[in-house]
Amino acid sequence: MVEERQKLKCMLLEYRALRDDILQRQKEIGEIMIYSIVGTGAILGYGFSVQAGFIFLVPFALLIPMSYTIRKHTDSILFLASYISVAIERNVEGLKWETYRYKFREFESRRKRRLPRQLESIMIYDFLSVACIGLAFFYWDALLVYFGFIVSLVVIYLIWWNLAISASYSFKKQKKIMIEVEKVAESPS
Repeated sequence: MVEERQKLKCMLLEYRALRDDILQRQKEIGEIMIYSIVGTGAILGYGFSVQAGFIFLVPFALLIPMSYTIRKHTDSILFLASYISVAIERNVEGLKWETYRYKFREFESRRKRRLPRQLESIMIYDFLSVACIGLAFFYWDALLVYFGFIVSLVVIYLIWWNLAISASYSFKKQKKIMIEVEKVAESPS
């Protein structure tokens, strides 16, 4: 009986710590998006004042690492949520938050939506990227347009890559992670 209570107490502490980690990562994603938008706006403002085309490509030094960080946080959130659902919520009566969220995402995945929910927020990055490329071309000297075209192709590829990776934040990806976590949880220690 004492051992059962101790096990339950440990699971509840682990649950709380993992949920706090998820909430912290979600908060950081919001902050990263705000910093990206404000930083890009400041750089664009400076670009307008000096009217130099290359300045409008500088935001990519901010946008690309920030989008990568958001993706990594999202992957961690999916793993933590899957672990909580499989390893904790199945063993502790009354804890079902991540299990219900998973079931809701499963339901949502069957509904027809124009855009997956995860792509709606990443579209901010795409809009800023396209704006930066357009402004760079508009303000660039004719001799540098060819260089700008090559840089733009690279940037467009990076945007496409970012969208492709962002699309991986889907119900299918979480389902795959859940299956892997279940296999680990069922295997003998």
